[in-house]
Amino acid sequence: MIRYGQFFMHYRKTLIWAAAILVLFTLVGFFVVPPIVKSVLTTQLTAALHREVTIREVRFNPFALSATVRGLTVKEPKGPETFASFEELYLNLETFSLFRWAAVIREVRLTKPFIRLVRHPDESYNFSDLLPAPQPPPPTPTKPVRFSVNNIRVINGGADINDETVRTAHAVRNLNIGIPFISNIPSYVQTFIQPGLSVEVNGTRYAIEGKTKPFADSQETTLDVNINDLNLPYYLTYVPKDLLTLTMPSGRLDANLVIVFLRKGKGEQTLTVKGDVGLRELAVDDKQGGPVVRLPRLGVGLASVEPLIRKVHLSKISLESPELTVRREKNGITNLETLLPKPEPAQKPAEKTAPSPGETVALDVDEISITGAKVLFSDLVPRMPFKTTLAPIDVKIQKFSTRRDTKGTYNVTLATEAKEQLALDGNLSFAPIMVDGKVNVQAVPLKKYAPYYSDMILFVIEGGQVDLSARYRYAQGEKEPEVTASEAALSVSGLRLKRQDEKEDFLRIPVFTVKDTELDVTQRQVIVGVVSTQKGVVSAKRLPNGEVDLQKLMASPPAGQPPAAPAAPAAGA
Repeated sequence: MIRYGQFFMHYRKTLIWAAAILVLFTLVGFFVVPPIVKSVLTTQLTAALHREVTIREVRFNPFALSATVRGLTVKEPKGPETFASFEELYLNLETFSLFRWAAVIREVRLTKPFIRLVRHPDESYNFSDLLPAPQPPPPTPTKPVRFSVNNIRVINGGADINDETVRTAHAVRNLNIGIPFISNIPSYVQTFIQPGLSVEVNGTRYAIEGKTKPFADSQETTLDVNINDLNLPYYLTYVPKDLLTLTMPSGRLDANLVIVFLRKGKGEQTLTVKGDVGLRELAVDDKQGGPVVRLPRLGVGLASVEPLIRKVHLSKISLESPELTVRREKNGITNLETLLPKPEPAQKPAEKTAPSPGETVALDVDEISITGAKVLFSDLVPRMPFKTTLAPIDVKIQKFSTRRDTKGTYNVTLATEAKEQLALDGNLSFAPIMVDGKVNVQAVPLKKYAPYYSDMILFVIEGGQVDLSARYRYAQGEKEPEVTASEAALSVSGLRLKRQDEKEDFLRIPVFTVKDTELDVTQRQVIVGVVSTQKGVVSAKRLPNGEVDLQKLMASPPAGQPPAAPAAPAAGA
């Protein structure tokens, strides 16, 4: 007891001083530092931002080395509106950071941040006065500050963006960001960060999640990008009016992508994008409001897209029930041409140079599928307007590739409102360009296409149906393309011709066929196999001037247009 008492008496002053310092440290930390920090922050921020700044509360925990700022509000320079604010900012500093000569923060939490951004008609912003002037680069690079920031979170953030140049407002809500760790301290470089971001912009939700090593040599980064129900017409207002050649009543974009960036060594780096992109409810009209495109659904599967090395591999492109309206006006211009950008003033064309192998894009598409398509075509150029509807149209292409000597297959079928049918199937390659296959056309009514030939003849085609089939081949040649057709067959059934001022047909052919025909456009050669007809009837009259009335079946050419030259007589005639 005596020794304990002597020990206590000997160190009593030390203990009293330690307790006093602890009490003072506690009182200063909890009760003196917060109001001082609050006053200094309010004054300094108001002066630096040229805006009124208010803070509701500041707290400091000297034992946990944590600070909390609550209720910060920054007002607009002119007006009562809030420029920026947050409900709470929490910082927690690691004690051992003082011994590592680095800033090590255990946690950063920002709750309910908000900012109001305005773009004025003169293209200035409500924060333009805060942008720093350009500074010259430092003469010598400075050593980066060593830091480690952990558990970074933004909770329930938001923003109001008012673009007065296009009279559009955007609302950003439910912004949540999570970054568990970011560091340039070597001991933390190899630790994966799990970044996350989710936000709603104008009611559309976006989400990004992934992993990254931002300060490692590889800078390996993986991001999951999710976009749901993006309203495309809302953002079309940002396209300059002089460049906008169409209107978009509706259109939704969905995307589910994985983006991977990786650096290997000093020069090699890869960027890979995988996932799915979709368009829904797309409607495109011309400037007059006429419908052009209706696309219920477009899906694109990205197997592997590597833009840095110009390599694209798509697993599938699918279009479901697309509808295209094509209208040719009396001036010969189609509504599709009006959607193209206006051409630039005439300039001297640049010399064409062949792209180097590294500049070409290697494109591979496993499957292209179009189902239930419809084309509405109308032509106002002929004296009698022409209209037709092509539906349904189905297209399937397998193994399309731009790589050399790589072949794919294709299959196309379509029908019309007149019950015409077309079928194509065969092989194709892009390098070199080559297409071969078989075509089969059935039940084409000649009378349907009268608007295109009625002004050239002086009779009426009352009936007649055409069937056609052939094998064909188109190949890129050294000087000119090679175009051939084989096994060609043409059949005309129920052909009836009548003069415009007569009641009876002057020509009736129940069946007319041409079979086993060969065609070589490159060699300018045609070989006709078998020609046959059955029970045909032709009525001809000799006119008083000695001519046969069949010679008067073609209309005279329009004024100012020379008549066609007569055909050269055959050799030996």
